[in-house]
Amino acid sequence: MGLKAVLSGGLCHFGDLVKAYIYVDGFNLYNRALRGKSGVKWLNLRSLSERLLKNDEVVCIKYFTARVTGRQNPDAPRRQQTYLNALAFLKELKVYYGKFKNRTKRRPLVTPISGHSLFQEFHDTEEKGSDVNLASHLVVRAREHNPPDLQTSDFLGSD
Repeated sequence: MGLKAVLSGGLCHFGDLVKAYIYVDGFNLYNRALRGKSGVKWLNLRSLSERLLKNDEVVCIKYFTARVTGRQNPDAPRRQQTYLNALAFLKELKVYYGKFKNRTKRRPLVTPISGHSLFQEFHDTEEKGSDVNLASHLVVRAREHNPPDLQTSDFLGSD
């Protein structure tokens, strides 16, 4: 393998071999690409990565998520755990967890009702930590490898 890196197609090539390190934001993947679509919930992340990066070697897949609470859908934790159990069979994959934070928020009503408060309280759940964990892993990987051997793109768009 040569020491000179050549940027080609969004990946750094070292000689002929490109080692691909895949970083997946599970929350964004689910909400942007999988939610509400039947038949794609059992996405094999290794197969997807290999199809997208046909000439590269997928050596590591890091999946960042948070355990769902089931507050909005009581079956969600079981379904998520079933998927995580399936992912565990991918030898290249490691799961990293953030958390969901429950909050009560207060917002103004679009159409106020005479004699009632102008505001309404509601429960909100926010996923915290997964994106920070993902970014931290990217920075550490880039820092440990000089010249860097990775570049990432957000295929789905989001945060």
